[in-house]
Amino acid sequence: MSPIYVPGKVVFDNGQAPAAIAGVAPTLDYRFARDKREIETISLTDKLTFTGGNQGTFVGSDGFVQQATTNAPRFDHNPTTRESLGLLVEEARTNSFLYSQEIDVGNWRKFNITATANSGLAPDGTTTAELITTASTTALKYFDPNSQPVLQTSSDYCVSFFVKLISGTGLGANASINSANGTISPAYASYFLRLDNFAESTGGNLPSGRGYTIFPNGWVRMHMVFNTSTQTNASIDFRFGTNNTVSSFHVWGLQIEKGSFPTSYIPTTTATVTRAADVASINGTGVITGTYTMVEKPAGCAVVSGSNINLQTGFTTQRVMVFPAALSAGQITSIRSAM
Repeated sequence: MSPIYVPGKVVFDNGQAPAAIAGVAPTLDYRFARDKREIETISLTDKLTFTGGNQGTFVGSDGFVQQATTNAPRFDHNPTTRESLGLLVEEARTNSFLYSQEIDVGNWRKFNITATANSGLAPDGTTTAELITTASTTALKYFDPNSQPVLQTSSDYCVSFFVKLISGTGLGANASINSANGTISPAYASYFLRLDNFAESTGGNLPSGRGYTIFPNGWVRMHMVFNTSTQTNASIDFRFGTNNTVSSFHVWGLQIEKGSFPTSYIPTTTATVTRAADVASINGTGVITGTYTMVEKPAGCAVVSGSNINLQTGFTTQRVMVFPAALSAGQITSIRSAM
């Protein structure tokens, strides 16, 4: 696959030529989702340059979490269907939890649970999953950071983690954020998910953003978003099981990051870790001159300077087309819907 437009070769999946909608043929066409394997094998230095990726991860075509290579593009996949989602372009994020895969260490306080290291196959295919076993004589069964992360005021934060039910029935996992003075939003936020039937909690103090993603081998990644308002020391804990029962779970990949949605997992040990921002730029020198329109699926693009264009961060880019003309909003909508 050549990213440079060849007359008569660029079509949408329905067979329609983009020129039929835009009135002009695209000069550049990157099909990241469909043609990712070919893109991975060619040099991207002619028209597309990529930097970033260090400390980042992505979901490979086998559904497992993989470690990224610095300055190498990440091609993400749906962990359940294995569908290619395109080129992953993320902003910089920091995981402020320490020992994100090691609940057994002293950095994590355990309440009526035990944590056993390297006791199962983790979402990345390694034997690094922590086994959490709960006690049977108490309702309170949880763990939390021995040193809670210091959070900035008036900011959104997203907590996420991978969890897998090992034994027990009707059991669930719960992430909770608490504030004694009631200045997070809400003052007490909790998101509970039953892992045997994926029934989510309803009512009560639910966080503004919450959800889960199913991974291979029974793993689920849960996430919840809250706002700190004026509170900088919210207390975060993770609860498992039901009252007066014994249950066991595998846990892996705990993360808290500043932002209103979860991003790819960032492993940590003794210190917080920052994933550098991804920058994917199209060099339009000699290709883009004068008026042009860039159409990206999903929506979003930004002109940086001259004829260099950065792809929008925050999602997986499935396809990008550059047209050597000013297109109307209706034309852009029609092109994007046909991509």
